[in-house]
Amino acid sequence: MKLTFAFWILLVLGSCSSMTEERYRIEGTLVGGVGKSVYLLELSKGNQFIIIDSAVVDSMGKFLLDQGAFTSYDFYRLTLSGKDLGLTLVPDEEAIQLKLKYSTFPFESEFVTGINSKSIQRISDSTGYWYSKNLLYSKRTDSNTVDLALREKKNMKDYLFSFLVTHPHDLVGFYAFTQIFDFSLAGNEDLGALDKFIRGFSEQHPKHRYISMMNQFIKPLKTEVEGLKNDDKITVGKPLPSLSLKNQYDSLVSIEKVNGSYKVIDFWASWCEPCNKDFPRVKKMEEKYRSKSIEFLGVSLDDSKENWTKDIANKKSNWTQVSDLQRWNSMAVKTYGIRSLPTYVLIDSNAVVHCKTIDFNEVMTLLDSLTRKK
Repeated sequence: MKLTFAFWILLVLGSCSSMTEERYRIEGTLVGGVGKSVYLLELSKGNQFIIIDSAVVDSMGKFLLDQGAFTSYDFYRLTLSGKDLGLTLVPDEEAIQLKLKYSTFPFESEFVTGINSKSIQRISDSTGYWYSKNLLYSKRTDSNTVDLALREKKNMKDYLFSFLVTHPHDLVGFYAFTQIFDFSLAGNEDLGALDKFIRGFSEQHPKHRYISMMNQFIKPLKTEVEGLKNDDKITVGKPLPSLSLKNQYDSLVSIEKVNGSYKVIDFWASWCEPCNKDFPRVKKMEEKYRSKSIEFLGVSLDDSKENWTKDIANKKSNWTQVSDLQRWNSMAVKTYGIRSLPTYVLIDSNAVVHCKTIDFNEVMTLLDSLTRKK
């Protein structure tokens, strides 16, 4: 499972000199943990986690960590003996009080105080729960489930973006920022809000290393937005530009020509892992609509005919496939402005574009709606 940025970020923590040292006080109750050790960790300059404090849970289930200071405005980690996972903490103005259960640590924990650390936990729990449900939804293709998955995806996106507004200068906002990208929830329309958060965070913490990290996150999005400003080659409501490429048998195929009512064009590649994950759903939808005058066409950005044709055979892809085997130098990229894989385009019998998206759920929903109208 692609859990949360919390556990990944703990592998790259460093130091930041923008914070004056403040003594911490972390006290809590660990139900079922009498005699267990509690550790507070920070990352050394050598990028190794080191223990900066520890305590043994007493006979009343209580522990206290108060022997040092938060030396940087960054993420810290609370771990327990015998547990691989950790709980993410950030410096708070008040003492952090915790109520934990050893058997379910860190997932069933109740923060009593420490509002910023509590927000981090709430974001982590929410994204983890949503992602687990989304995995179940992805195994079904009925329209009700697809609609529900899209609504919940939008709700999660709105939820995370709300933290950028309510925490414009701190680590809670930064953590929400990373989750937005970790779960691929950022679209072209969000660039302004993301850029605004980076500017606000930079003003408050001008030398923080997370600034460059965030700029790296949004760099592909900026490139795509700039490309879209200069490239309206695929526009909803307008005809798809003409292009013919060869199939695996060296016969030319017209990409924009539609023999039925609609055509789904899938831009993919054998080396594209997200494409491979989407493929079972694409195949299921092709089988579902094959008898309803809706055709599918795969446009590959492979550069090896052997890999391309082998992948088609292994996946038992029975619909038409084309490629000029030029990877990102493909005429398909140049003609249609393709900037990410997979990309899906839906056109009608007049080659008019109805949808261009990286989310196959949108194609499924639209196809279901269009076929109901017929």
